[in-house]
Amino acid sequence: MTSGSTETTDIDDSERQDAIARLGKLLEDSISQESDGLTLRQQAQAIDRVIAKNIRPKSSQRWKTAELVWPQIHPWRVIKNSFFETKSPVMVVIIMILPLSILGGFSRASLFNALLLQIFAILMIFLICDFADRITYKFNQGIGFNNLLYLVLYIFLQSPIIYYSNYLLNLSSYPSLQNMVQIQVGTMAVAIALVVTGTMILSVYNSREEALIQLRKFLPEDKLQDILAAGQISNEQSDYAQYLHAEVQSQLTASKLLLLKAAESDFTAMSTETTRQVLARLELLKTPYEKKVARIPKVRLEELTQTWRGLTRIKMDLPPELETVSKNGEIISQLIEESVINAIRHGKAKNVKVTVWIEGDVCKIEVQDDGKLKSTKKSGLGSTLFQVFAPDWKLKTNDAGTLATMSTPF
Repeated sequence: MTSGSTETTDIDDSERQDAIARLGKLLEDSISQESDGLTLRQQAQAIDRVIAKNIRPKSSQRWKTAELVWPQIHPWRVIKNSFFETKSPVMVVIIMILPLSILGGFSRASLFNALLLQIFAILMIFLICDFADRITYKFNQGIGFNNLLYLVLYIFLQSPIIYYSNYLLNLSSYPSLQNMVQIQVGTMAVAIALVVTGTMILSVYNSREEALIQLRKFLPEDKLQDILAAGQISNEQSDYAQYLHAEVQSQLTASKLLLLKAAESDFTAMSTETTRQVLARLELLKTPYEKKVARIPKVRLEELTQTWRGLTRIKMDLPPELETVSKNGEIISQLIEESVINAIRHGKAKNVKVTVWIEGDVCKIEVQDDGKLKSTKKSGLGSTLFQVFAPDWKLKTNDAGTLATMSTPF
C-alpha cells in the first residue's frame, strides 16, 4: 500500500489500530529471546482471532451503518407535483404507441377501417390538445389546468366519439356490445396511465438538477440538513468498511497464510524470518485510517501482486486504459482484488491470471485460477460489490481450474 494523497475523516479508527498494535507486540515477543513465544501456527491463529473479533465485525457493521437514508415522500405527492408542474407529453406518447394501436385495430377490423379509425383518433387528439392550450392561454391558467382540461375532454368528448365511430365501423367484429365497451374502457385506461407515466418521467428529467429545491418543498430545512449529513456519514462509513475488508483483512489473511505455509516447512530457520515478514506487513496497518484519493488501477493491482508474493503467483494482463486514473478505476480495481483474494482464500489457488480489456464503455474482466471452485452462501461486502457493480458475474470450473468472468462500466 502506498501513501499517496489522503483526505481526513471523522472515523474513529483507534480500536482497530490498538488491535493491530497488540498483535504486533505478541508476534515480536515470539521472536525475542525473553519469551518462548508462539509457534507459527499459533501466530496464524492469533491473526485469525483479530480478523474475527476486530476486523470482520467492524467491516460488516460499518457497511450496515452506511445504508443510504432517503426522505420518505408520499407517492401521491410526487404524482400531483408532476401533473401540476409538467405539461403532459400527449402527442409523444400517442406516436410511441401508434404501432401497437394499429396492430390492435387489425385484430378487430379490416385494414381500411383500422387505419381510418387510427387517423381519426390522432386527429381528434391533436384538436383536443390544441383546444385545451387555447383555453388555458385565454384564461391565463397554469399547466395543471391544461392537463386537467385535456383529461376531461379526452374522457367526456374524444372517447365517446371514438367509441361511436368504432361502433359504426366494426360492431360486427366484436362478440357483443358489452365486449366492445369493455375493450374501449380498457384502452382508455391504458392510454391515461401511459400519459401519466410519461408526465412523471418528463418531470423527473426536467427537474433532475433541482432535486434539492424539490426536497425543500416537502421537508423542513432542518430535516433536509439531517438527510444530507446522513448521506455524507454514509459515504464515510462505506469507504471505511471497504478499507477494512479490502486492505486490512486482505493483508492479515495474506500474513496468516504465509505463516501457515512456513509452518509446513522443515526449515526451522524460516520461523523467525517469516514472523519478521509478517511484522513488516503489520507496520503498514498501524497508521491511522485516512481516505485515499482515487489511485491508478495498474499501480493498485501491482500492490495486490506484492501483497500475495510468496503465496500465490499473480499475473496481470491489463489494458493501457488502466494506467491512468479513470472514472470507475477504483471499482474495477476492487472487483479484480475481490476475485483474486476469493480464489486464494476459498479456492486455495497457487496461480492466478487476470485478463482485462475494454470494449467501448464496458470493462471486461476474466480471472483464471488453478484452485477449486468453492462458493459461500454467506453474503458480505464482496457479494454486495459483485451484485451492485458486476451483476453478470459468473464463476465456473474448466480444465485449468476456476474461471470468474464479469463486466462493469468503464
